[in-house]
Amino acid sequence: MAGNLVRRVVPVVLVLALAGCDTAVPGNPGVASTGTSATSKTAPMSTTTAPATSSSVTLEGRQFDPEQLCALLDPADAQRLGGGDKGRGTFSTTTAAPLCSFSRDTVLILSFLQNSQTKDIHAEPGVTVNPTKVDGLTAVQVRTNKQPLPMCEVYVDINSTSLLVFSAGLQDSGKGKYEECDVATKLANVVIPKIKV
Repeated sequence: MAGNLVRRVVPVVLVLALAGCDTAVPGNPGVASTGTSATSKTAPMSTTTAPATSSSVTLEGRQFDPEQLCALLDPADAQRLGGGDKGRGTFSTTTAAPLCSFSRDTVLILSFLQNSQTKDIHAEPGVTVNPTKVDGLTAVQVRTNKQPLPMCEVYVDINSTSLLVFSAGLQDSGKGKYEECDVATKLANVVIPKIKV
């Protein structure tokens, strides 16, 4: 099942990224992460996001549609992470999962998956999985080095049956300015405190 979860989400993200990009989707992003975040090459995030609360906040039953996912990332933070200032909400054509993408120098994607948990995600060829935490919640960082768009994603368990996925890939114009896992991690850290209030 774990491999299926990774295979199920990555194509969803790739389809959205390919369909929503104004420019060509990049090829090789550079050196893969070893599980630690690269030094930030992006500006600091907005300090106007809601303060983080205790990780004991219940998020049971929480669900998101594309419009709600887009509203979780304000334009200033999207631009600081290399994305466009306006999100594009849609549903996956393969899994029907709600998604929102912001595209400019990077492709930022927020998605919501039901009946999925981080414990079900495991490494496979071309996919590196590293456990982590985001604002006290269980998470994993997943680097996919598969073409046409190598990505980094942070999967965060938001309740006992659902997770949010924060994905980042680079457009040609973002190469050398951003690193996928750094951007995906920052994206998760900007959004998760907003849903815990």
